[in-house]
Amino acid sequence: MWSKYMFRAQKYDERVAQAWQKDSEGVLLFTALFSVIVGAFVIESLKRLSPDSGDETVNLLGDISKQLYQFGNNMTVEPPKDREPFSPDHRMIWVNALWLISLVFAIGSALTATLMQQWARRYIQVPAETLSSQSDQARVRSYLFLGSQKYYMPHAVALTIALLHASVFMFFSGLVIFILAINSTIAHTVLITAGVFTLAYLILTILPCFTHDCPYGTPMS
Repeated sequence: MWSKYMFRAQKYDERVAQAWQKDSEGVLLFTALFSVIVGAFVIESLKRLSPDSGDETVNLLGDISKQLYQFGNNMTVEPPKDREPFSPDHRMIWVNALWLISLVFAIGSALTATLMQQWARRYIQVPAETLSSQSDQARVRSYLFLGSQKYYMPHAVALTIALLHASVFMFFSGLVIFILAINSTIAHTVLITAGVFTLAYLILTILPCFTHDCPYGTPMS
């Protein structure tokens, strides 16, 4: 009896663990590419939060040129006027906040995916490494299975993917704001494109709640 139970339980556990591992591998692969893209944009956007050294140099040279002209023409040399302190565009503040949070979410999702692979291996290996009778192996397996249900292991896997999805939409939001500060026409085009993807994602999330035979879905369904 115990041998039949363990045979079927092992087959089930292997399918579940393999699904967890494949999901985590997909998350790790996508996160690697996505983090590079977000990082490149963040490097550029962070420059907008501090004064441009090129502009400061131009202003300084302009003041020197003006004073030299006044001095050469026996005019009263006026001291350079105090300029207003630099204040970054509030849109750039939002862009950097969204992109940095997006990057943190993506890295956090990758870290969780790595842990998920370890959890899946442990879930399979611990019962198999029990050097006792099959009845003891069955008890260990049942104990781990109930623990995975008690602590919502399947939901943790879905949450890892949902976290990555959230980081993508944060990146889209920051991208629209970033381009809006440069060119409104391009920003509206990007907004429409991102809006289509967002609408499709919402439909795929809600549709399984009303049609139970729908093969589509998202981690939020």
